[in-house]
Amino acid sequence: MVSMVAMATDIMLPTLSIIGEDLGITDPNHTKLVVSSLFGGLALGQLLAGLISDSIGRKVTIYLGFIIFIVGCLISVTATSLDAMLIGRVLQGFGAASPRIITVAIIRDSYKGRAMARIMSIMMAIFILVPAIAPAISQILITNINWQATFYFLIAMAAIGLV
Repeated sequence: MVSMVAMATDIMLPTLSIIGEDLGITDPNHTKLVVSSLFGGLALGQLLAGLISDSIGRKVTIYLGFIIFIVGCLISVTATSLDAMLIGRVLQGFGAASPRIITVAIIRDSYKGRAMARIMSIMMAIFILVPAIAPAISQILITNINWQATFYFLIAMAAIGLV
């Protein structure tokens, strides 16, 4: 669940120029907004995720986060303009914040001392590994299918997390 943010960020890197062409973006700097808009949603989501989970529960908040993330992916995959793409990416970041933040809270709630440090180390190792493999996954998807396949891959990851 923690790797969703890293995957959603780094899987886009090889696709930026292709997305720019398909959406008719003439300024290459504007395609970078596809990455940075995710962080805008993530920042806002992190502010709210903890408060919401304290009110309605951690599990429900994680589920809502995954659903919002999937909706953002669906908006992005069907985007025909940069504005629609950015709305989808902001929603993806907002949705990914809940699983990211609440996973850490669950670990802190469940473990203490060395056990917590061990689990956090494993979690960080996975988080560090994802940026290394995400561009390769993206390249395979865009070479064999299209750039939209990267969003379907993210939807599949979120669906697995939901289950």
